[in-house]
Amino acid sequence: SYSAVFEGRLLIGGEVNVVSDFRIKKDIELLDIEYCKSFISKVNPIKFRYIEGDEKLNLGFIAQDVYKAGFTDLVSIAPKKGLEEVIEDDGFVNPKDFSFSVTTGEIIPILVLNVKDLYEENEILKNKNNDLESKVQTLEERLKILEEIVMSQIN
Repeated sequence: SYSAVFEGRLLIGGEVNVVSDFRIKKDIELLDIEYCKSFISKVNPIKFRYIEGDEKLNLGFIAQDVYKAGFTDLVSIAPKKGLEEVIEDDGFVNPKDFSFSVTTGEIIPILVLNVKDLYEENEILKNKNNDLESKVQTLEERLKILEEIVMSQIN
């Protein structure tokens, strides 16, 4: 088992496979939809450029915001020489010589469950809409019959 830390952009020609075999996992649980909805409502995606490096526009998150939103399991802290200590207005301490990072790969299951929930909600709404359209059509047909009856009584 190895770990590596890289600065800058990492380019890989080919695939990156993440081992996901259930045989090497324990305490497996389904994600809670409220946890996933909470992530969507509390965490703001941003666009930014890094201070050092190229001028490429990037998309992502602020690790401290993810942490403060309660998703501490998605944030890691690692040594990074040269960073100053910053204490934010809310009292959050960004320690000297350490940087925060977000495990973006773990956000994918959160997004998938949110999309799955939206699909299910959409199906329910489509079925309700179809039922309402059917009822409207039936009512229009009944109204037409009633209008014909009333008109025949008048004439």
